[in-house]
Amino acid sequence: MFDNSCNHNAFADDALVVSRMNMKDGGKQPLLRNGQMPDGSSHSMTFVDSDGVTKPKGIRRILQERGLWVQGLVRQCDTCKSHISDPVNLECCVVRILSRQPDFASQKNHLQEVIELAGHRCIFYPKFHCELNFIESFWGEAKRYSRLHCDYSFRGLKEIIPRALESVTLTKIRRFARRSARYMSAYEHGLSGKAAVFAVKKYRSHRRVPASVLEEFGHLQ
Repeated sequence: MFDNSCNHNAFADDALVVSRMNMKDGGKQPLLRNGQMPDGSSHSMTFVDSDGVTKPKGIRRILQERGLWVQGLVRQCDTCKSHISDPVNLECCVVRILSRQPDFASQKNHLQEVIELAGHRCIFYPKFHCELNFIESFWGEAKRYSRLHCDYSFRGLKEIIPRALESVTLTKIRRFARRSARYMSAYEHGLSGKAAVFAVKKYRSHRRVPASVLEEFGHLQ
């Protein structure tokens, strides 16, 4: 389980990411893995030139081969550059047309691909919900120890950090994990905001918030 940091959302070098592609063939764009045609067949993202060198295809050729090329459209419109998608006009630019193709739209980040290839599930925490990731509580406890014991010099900081990490006991770490589990349970029951905080604090001896707590907030008749 991971939080939604920029590092965790990085893609593999050969991932199907439209923003890495040029409009024309060749150039400095990367060699991407094979995609998938609308009929389900494999679609190569590269070609071999007259000298026998493998080169990347551009957006124009990919769309032409899929029968999706629209003459006159720019590579990326101002709306898409500002990360605001028009829900009505789905063909505002060629980048959007290709990015909405199933193989490009379903592209997973590198971290998820590696973990799932090893046979595990990769789960990302919701954004802006650090209470669900108990490692944040671990970091907070270690930083609190550092503030109390550091002399605020760089040398002192290097000495105190290992001690700060070791100061967080296994018992505390498990306590942090149980608290995160109670938050998850509270959200699953439909609680939010102050109600979730109240439930987590009230049932701190539990691993999960009991369903009966909803009666206190009028969620059950």
